[in-house]
Amino acid sequence: MPEQIPPYSAQACPRCHQSFACKATHIGTCQCMAISLSKEQSAFINQQYATCLCISCLHDLRQEYVQQELISIK
Repeated sequence: MPEQIPPYSAQACPRCHQSFACKATHIGTCQCMAISLSKEQSAFINQQYATCLCISCLHDLRQEYVQQELISIK
């Protein structure tokens, strides 16, 4: 019988340390699918964190990237 993969794993966000459900094995239902990130924003986040983040931190980091871009334009 094939091994059953759990639908999600509870993880602590490496940024805020809050618990969240990572659904990487069922990515279509994962919380991270609710946010749209550009390639540049994804790269910015991946430079800082190697693992999944909670949706709140993804939103915060996307905003941080946008603000840094605005500052660099001035």
